[in-house]
Amino acid sequence: KDMLDRMLDGMPVSIEAGLRQMVVVPDSISALDMLERMRSISLGMAFVFDEYGSFEGVVTASDLFDAIVGEGGHDASQTTAAHHAPTQDDVLLMDGTDSADEVKDRLGLRSLPDEGSYHTLGGLILALLRRVPAIGDKVVYSGWLFEVLEMEGRRVSRVRASRQVLAEN
Repeated sequence: KDMLDRMLDGMPVSIEAGLRQMVVVPDSISALDMLERMRSISLGMAFVFDEYGSFEGVVTASDLFDAIVGEGGHDASQTTAAHHAPTQDDVLLMDGTDSADEVKDRLGLRSLPDEGSYHTLGGLILALLRRVPAIGDKVVYSGWLFEVLEMEGRRVSRVRASRQVLAEN
């Protein structure tokens, strides 16, 4: 469509003129959150990747409208790191491929957000951020600060988990 518009306007046509930035989202993002993001995507579609960095498919606004029928809002159970300070004793280096159940047990978590929609620590990070992570990303959940230390492509490979305690004033 863009190429045809350029031709009809008498402008030069080239491959570069038709290229667009790829929009990438994790497969754990809710339909409502994705619909919100879709408002800012001029292309009207996004590429979906799983926690392992594998391509899952393409999502369009039409797909989202179909998925939202009868669905509720997103339950955000994360907190910000601003009100917490880490202790030196409770810092763990973890692999992004560690199983979600293992992470849950190791950190003493009662539950995980969107449990069952992912299988690894990397998937948990995607679910918490609601986007594909980058090195240096941090997110707090249930008293733990998770920091992405290493990525292999779009896959989380190394994470630092630090227990958070309330900061004293």
